Amino acid sequence: MHPIQKLFGYASPYQRDFRLATLNSVLNKFFDILPEVLIGAAVDVVVKGEQSFLARHVLGQIGITSTWDQLLALGVFNVLVWGGESLFQYLLS
Repeated sequence: MHPIQKLFGYASPYQRDFRLATLNSVLNKFFDILPEVLIGAAVDVVVKGEQSFLARHVLGQIGITSTWDQLLALGVFNVLVWGGESLFQYLLS
């Protein structure tokens, strides 16, 4: 029997824990990467203003097109992202 199959055989009582740990790890990494994406979005908003990607495709759909409002929305989203990353970092340990 292959060693990985043996490992999964031994770990079968802990399948739920394994799945939760994997999900928490993936979500933690997702939230870990998002701040860099938000920095890029903020630079795009500052440089392009009302013609930014967010204003044209994302926030513009709900009526947020001014530069200041886009930056405020990014700030709120940034707080949520850091909260999510902290939560999943806590759950991961």
